[in-house]
Amino acid sequence: MMRIDANKLLYPSTNYARKTIVITGSNTGLGKEAARHYIRLGAKKLILVVYSVEKGEAANVDIFYTNAGLVRPEFALAKDNETNITVNYVSTFLLVALVLPKLKATAKQFNTCLNLVITSSRVHRYTTFPYQKEANILAKVVFAIIKTLLARSTEKGSRTLVYASKQGLETYRQYLEDCKIAKPSPVAKLKAKLEAIQPRVTVNF
Repeated sequence: MMRIDANKLLYPSTNYARKTIVITGSNTGLGKEAARHYIRLGAKKLILVVYSVEKGEAANVDIFYTNAGLVRPEFALAKDNETNITVNYVSTFLLVALVLPKLKATAKQFNTCLNLVITSSRVHRYTTFPYQKEANILAKVVFAIIKTLLARSTEKGSRTLVYASKQGLETYRQYLEDCKIAKPSPVAKLKAKLEAIQPRVTVNF
């Protein structure tokens, strides 16, 4: 693996003066830096946390980021599933299911593209889906090495999030890395890994 030259990432410059943007996981990391970019770029309204369901339902949402997530090398449970799975996948897509009607309504009302951005990681290419109930020292070492090789500043990492929101149909249903469209790990490869853990788990994919 090679360290990516973060200095080559595009610096966001699009004007968001008429856009309402919602970002989850915006108190730290990529979400916080993306929010700073949108403030600098003049977003009409930036929603970092919605405490009121009524206010959330009343807002016209132009761009929605599901950015909340975590990485834990040790095994732990949350809502009857492994913590990383619960937070990064189950919760993310339950939230997507809830917000899609609002995004569709805004797109229809203003004749714009539905704009949903889901934060992911290139580390998905290297996973072997280990399932363990005890801390694995080797796993922690490998995780630390990958983090060192691939990590960059949160500001530079947030640029791809902001870039994804301005491209419209060009990036629709696409996976992006370093402000460019890239190919994720093949679905067939992912299915094979999941089937090795639990046969027929992908039957409805």
